[in-house]
Amino acid sequence: MAEVVQRNLEARLDELDELERKGLFSRDEIRTIVRKRRSFEYRINKRIVQKEDYLRYIQYEINLDLLRRKRKKRLQVVGPKSTVDYSIVQHVHQLFQLATKRFKGDLKLWLQYAQYCGKVGSHRQLSQVYGHALQYHSYNAGLWISAAKAEFELNKNVVAARTVLLKALRINPDMKQLWHEYFRLELLYVDKLLKRRQVLGLDLSEIDNDEVSDGILQYKTASIVFQQAMEAIPGDVQFCLLFLPICQLFEQTETLQDEIYKGLTEQHSSSEDARDALARRPLKNLVYSVEKGMVVESEKELKVARKECWSLYKSAVSDIPTVKMWDFFLLFVLDWCKQKMSTKASTKLCQQLLKLMDTAASLHCLSPAIWYHRIEVSLCLGLSDNALAHSISAVDEHSNSLKLWIKCLQLHCTLKEDCSDVEKMFQQGVCSITGKDSLPLWVMWYEYCQSVCPDRAETVFERAADDHPAVSEVMNSCYLEWKAQTAGIKQARKTFRRLTTHTPVSLRLCQTLIQLEKTQLQCHMKRLRPIYEKAIQDHGRESADLWLDYIKAELQTEGGAPETVSSLHWRAMRSLSGREASTFIEQYALLHTA
Repeated sequence: MAEVVQRNLEARLDELDELERKGLFSRDEIRTIVRKRRSFEYRINKRIVQKEDYLRYIQYEINLDLLRRKRKKRLQVVGPKSTVDYSIVQHVHQLFQLATKRFKGDLKLWLQYAQYCGKVGSHRQLSQVYGHALQYHSYNAGLWISAAKAEFELNKNVVAARTVLLKALRINPDMKQLWHEYFRLELLYVDKLLKRRQVLGLDLSEIDNDEVSDGILQYKTASIVFQQAMEAIPGDVQFCLLFLPICQLFEQTETLQDEIYKGLTEQHSSSEDARDALARRPLKNLVYSVEKGMVVESEKELKVARKECWSLYKSAVSDIPTVKMWDFFLLFVLDWCKQKMSTKASTKLCQQLLKLMDTAASLHCLSPAIWYHRIEVSLCLGLSDNALAHSISAVDEHSNSLKLWIKCLQLHCTLKEDCSDVEKMFQQGVCSITGKDSLPLWVMWYEYCQSVCPDRAETVFERAADDHPAVSEVMNSCYLEWKAQTAGIKQARKTFRRLTTHTPVSLRLCQTLIQLEKTQLQCHMKRLRPIYEKAIQDHGRESADLWLDYIKAELQTEGGAPETVSSLHWRAMRSLSGREASTFIEQYALLHTA
């Protein structure tokens, strides 16, 4: 190994002599460079070498080259470029080649090499890097796309870029991303040709047939790519739809967009997504034309486009009466309602929207989200009773929707005067929404009872105590606070003792009572200490904050025992572990210093 290292170092002596001769580095700096390189060479030539050894060596050489460039600029070294201007870059290339040869399966290393080639302008080398990388990572779509992008943007070689993507598709014919990028490449190429001819002031009739054919400038190649993609991946409507936004990024692609819409009509006529795209087409075409400067947007044209969309949606829900299809239609009308218009026109449109929602509801084709919008629209029109009725129907049809239950109960609390009716709805809600998700309903129920019928609040707390642990933990804390407010701290203590008969004791419940005790005019440590001990018994291994709060209480509260702080510190260090122990040590040190 020593012979190999020495040979590699001697091969770079001419470079170091020239750096010293030009005054870019002193003799001592040259010795340091040799010493560092010898160390790196030994690391990369040992029997078991790590990837990081190569990367550290490469980073050192890159930094060295950067320093050489800065010193050359500062010292204003002039003259023709010599081998020293390229030798370090060539050395980095050699190191990357050795690293990728040893770690062929490391994709990140290949990408780092490719990034370096692009940064230093080694475009020919970049093509070779991607070629070698793809031999080992031929199923990585992103790598194929990066290789094609480098050929097209850096090497200005559309033929090579097309060849890369065609090879990628031969190996991975079912990768959707590759088809989309190949389609985009053909559009980019034509767009580039058209813009070049526009800059040169040439008409399309003056095309040089040796350079490019009429078919290419008319996006015929892109059309063939789309047809082949549909044959390679048939029946995937989302795959087909993603060609549309790519088309809309370029000018003069109307014919190509027509072909895509035709493919949707012929192959996916029973798909909700396809019918949604077809129904929105008139409005999207208008927006596309306005963005490209073909037409000036006017209220009349918008109205005509939206009416055409409405007609196409009505036909779609007639052919495909599903929840998803009705969702698309109704969301389109909702978006329309949000546009700027007169109050009269807005009211009329909202009324039409409600009629559509009534039709969909009769067919049981309303999703929870649309039910929610139906309630909101009714409220906007001042139809509170209708909104209440809709909310009841909504939770009957979608009893597991938390959002609908919250809206329904809010309306009941606002519009219903009979507490028993409201309470029945709350009971149905917490029975329908099970587990921890029901917590918002329990909180609403408690707040309603607190403001309207306080005598029923305790019943709510008692029922919540038997629910999911996440619910009972929060509600028990609210119970303690409510008890302290309504009956005093003594009753809150009795409630706490009753709620903590079973273990483990809730940490939140203990902290709530501690805060209540601290708010009393005469707060004594003899009241706090048993609560802290009870909390530590069940949560002392997992909460550093609990121990710190206990120590602060002993130091700052009347009746505290500062002499027990060292004992508490010892107990905490025995109980806590990992990150909590580290947090405790840091915070205790700050507390002790203060």
